[in-house]
Amino acid sequence: MLSELRAEHVSKSFSTICALDDVGVSAPAGRVLGLLGQNGAGKSTLLRVLSGALVPTAGVVLLDGETSSPSFLRRKTGILFGGDTGLYEELTAHENILFHGRLRHVDDERIARREYELAEALRVSEYLERRVSELSTGTRQKVAIIRVLIHDPQAIIFDEPEAGLDFSAVRTVLQFLRDQAHECSRIVIISSHSFGDVLEVTDDIAILNHGRLTSIVETRKLTEGHSLQDSFAELERLAIGDA
Repeated sequence: MLSELRAEHVSKSFSTICALDDVGVSAPAGRVLGLLGQNGAGKSTLLRVLSGALVPTAGVVLLDGETSSPSFLRRKTGILFGGDTGLYEELTAHENILFHGRLRHVDDERIARREYELAEALRVSEYLERRVSELSTGTRQKVAIIRVLIHDPQAIIFDEPEAGLDFSAVRTVLQFLRDQAHECSRIVIISSHSFGDVLEVTDDIAILNHGRLTSIVETRKLTEGHSLQDSFAELERLAIGDA
């Protein structure tokens, strides 16, 4: 099992736009790291670099202290971006999961076992034989989570994991992610615009502002003995940093 995913001095530019500027952050196994920041702060870009979906302009991404290529990172991570389920609507949920598992070179027996475990945890077993076109937005999102985790990745990277989910489903998904970190000792990194959800599920919070990392703080230090309003005010202060 992997013990840490880390970015060191990572920068990423798109033409004249600097999306990330000398960012360094560590995500240890067994803890949930949350990324917070305004739109355009660089959260999604950082997640894509950490997952191998984007190559940094400068800096490196390391797994357990070893510099890792984008292709290696893609094999070791499961990444999902809110609103982009990657599912084929004409196929059933099960057919989608099976297809993507085979693409990941997972044998059918292992796919079946993993699909059962994840579907039970996310409470979607009864929907596996339905076409995706017939599923609600929230159920599609849960099926998409199974799709990206079917190869049993050691690092889970989710951007807006609660997208399209109702209150009850959000609680289920957040608890699932917490369990993946705390009980299964996986690396879990999430980004969200929902301040309350981030406080609920994370152990550590990294704050980005205009492509720069302004602060990393243990979540409990923000929440113990503080109201939600006070915690939010402190996060706003940390987000400003020295930018």
